[in-house]
Amino acid sequence: MADWAVRNGPALKVKQIIWYGRSYDFRHTNPAWRPYCHGTVLEQAPSQCTNPQPGPYATLQHMDHVHISVF
Repeated sequence: MADWAVRNGPALKVKQIIWYGRSYDFRHTNPAWRPYCHGTVLEQAPSQCTNPQPGPYATLQHMDHVHISVF
């Protein structure tokens, strides 16, 4: 689903995709997958941002669902 949203993002007016501790933001000059860390996760467990693992922060890191925001 995340890869499909990246491929079709411009046509669908997708702003950002977050999936499995990564973010793809079409607002950047050069959109690409970049590390994503929800603020609460950063405060509680910094290692979750660089090495995401399923666990108590799975939902905040979007590891159990794809987050798609649109314009």
